[in-house]
Parts: sequence; structure tokens; C-alpha cells
Amino acid sequence: MTKRQAQELFGNLGEYNRDPRKVLLRKKKKLRLKKKAKIFLFLLVLSLIVLYFISDLSRIRTISVEGNQTISTKYIQEVLSQYKKDTIFLLNTNKVEKKVLDMPLIKKADVSKNLLGHLSVRVSEGDILAYATIKNKTYIIDSMGHVFENSPEMGLGDVKKYVKVSHFKSYGQLKKFAKEYVKIPENVHSSVSDIILSNSKTEPFRVRMIMDNGKVLVVRVNEMVDVFERFDYQANNVVQKDVQTYVFMNGKLYMYSSDDKFDYKK
Repeated sequence: MTKRQAQELFGNLGEYNRDPRKVLLRKKKKLRLKKKAKIFLFLLVLSLIVLYFISDLSRIRTISVEGNQTISTKYIQEVLSQYKKDTIFLLNTNKVEKKVLDMPLIKKADVSKNLLGHLSVRVSEGDILAYATIKNKTYIIDSMGHVFENSPEMGLGDVKKYVKVSHFKSYGQLKKFAKEYVKIPENVHSSVSDIILSNSKTEPFRVRMIMDNGKVLVVRVNEMVDVFERFDYQANNVVQKDVQTYVFMNGKLYMYSSDDKFDYKK
């Protein structure tokens, strides 16, 4: 019999000769140790999770902005600073996107977050169409129909290079005009130099649009979209060279060789 065979034989006999109660106690002890180890591990993980959620590590700490060319990054970050310290997992990015889309000049927005507490905002901007000064406040009209008060924080620079809208008395009146104005064709927007509110007793909401070539288009605000769907300004500008003023009223077009031949008081 070899040494190895003897060890296996007598070793096995030794197992049989052991006290069964001691063997059972050892097994129970091992099970208790394993159970305690699992409980400890669970409590450790739970403690780490709790510590993570109550610490700044689980909250929005930084905000980055990409894609903006006109409106300043600082302005967007300042508006979104209300979401700083919000818990990452509880922050609804769709809600943040809606907040961004409500900002001036923002046409599209995509918002994402990561576990390191970073909020990433990517935007696409519209255009500034016009500006107006009402009661010493300057308002901007953008291509989405937003009408907002200009402020240095937005970083828009000199807005006087855009179309000037004048003689409007209130923000509400300007807002109604902007809602219709953004719907007219781009080739008309790009040809406008100035817009003047030209109301009268019989025409409570009418504008005079001064074009960049000096010609004048007179149109009711509530008919503006319908008028420019039917009227091709560029084509008429070429054909009707002697016409100075176009007046649109009740579905009809009146043409005048000079602006002073039309009575704006009517």
C-alpha cells in the first residue's frame, strides 16, 4: 500500500470517526459567517448608495452649452442654474428641454446628463427678425415668434442692424403682430427695412412695410399671411417698376405711383 493510498484510507476513516455534532456545528458556523458577510456587504453597498445620494456627487454640478452662435452661453447657463443641485436620477431632461425651447432664439434643443453630475445642452438657433422700442424697453422678435425684452446678458450686440418696428404701444400688440409676421415668406422678411404701425379710425391694426428699395406695402396684420401667400413681391417688384405703394384691403390690391397718394388716415 502506498503512502497516498494510506492517507486516503485513514483520512476517510478519520472523517467517519469524528463527532457528528462537531461537524454539524462547524457547518452551521460557516453558514453564519457567510450570512454575516453577505449582510455586511449589503449594508456597505447600501451605505455607499445613501452617501452618494446625500452628497454633491449625485447632483447637477456643471452645465455645458453647444451650438449657440448669437445668444450667449452664460445666459443659457444662468437660466438653467435652477437645476443645479437637483439629483441626477430624478432630473427630467424633457422638462429641461422645454425650458431651453422657451428661451429667446432657441429653435431646437437636446439635453443629456451623466453620472458625474454634468448637464449637456446642445441647441440650434433661429434668426432675429426685428426689434421694437416700447416705453424705453427694447424687444426682439425672433423667427419662432418669441417676443422678448433684450438684456446685456443675452449678448446680442447692436440690435439696430435689424428691421425696426415702430409706433407699437404695448407688448401685447407687438406679440400679436409677431405671431403673424413670422409666418410670411422669407423673401419678404429679407427685403423689409422698416415696419410702421399705421392705424386709423377704420383700420385699427395695420402696418406699413418699408422695403429696402423704398417701396411700401400696406397690409392689415390679420390678413398678412393670406396676402403674401397670393402676392409675389419679388415678381411684382420686377414687373411693376412704376408702382411705389401697394395697398392690400379686403382681398384687393391697390397700387399707387407714390406713397403720398394714399391717405393713411382713412
